[in-house]
Amino acid sequence: MRILVSGASVAGPVLAHWLTRYGFSVTVVERAPAPRRTGGHAVDLFRPAMDISEKMGVLPYIEERATGTRRLTVSQEGSRRPVRADLSKIFGAASERHVEIMRDKLSEIYYDATRDDVGC
Repeated sequence: MRILVSGASVAGPVLAHWLTRYGFSVTVVERAPAPRRTGGHAVDLFRPAMDISEKMGVLPYIEERATGTRRLTVSQEGSRRPVRADLSKIFGAASERHVEIMRDKLSEIYYDATRDDVGC
């Protein structure tokens, strides 16, 4: 069966990977002329996304490109001292597996992992 996936950012390549793995013929289309390398926002991956990325074989690449952000500091105008939060404790309460990565880096990793196995 042939399947067309619209969008080659994050979800499109991941879906294409799994569909291809289960025997489908996949073509991914993207309206942008090239992968976007604009930085974007940081993305937090928790256990389910980490498990999926590990099964795809790309988790080491994600961990290599992690932001490494450990502390959040918020300063409020008029306040005497900033508020500091240890992000590892906050994220650790939500999941024992977590990594933060910039969206364009994540997109690039997933795209590279699937581009040779799908049509474009």
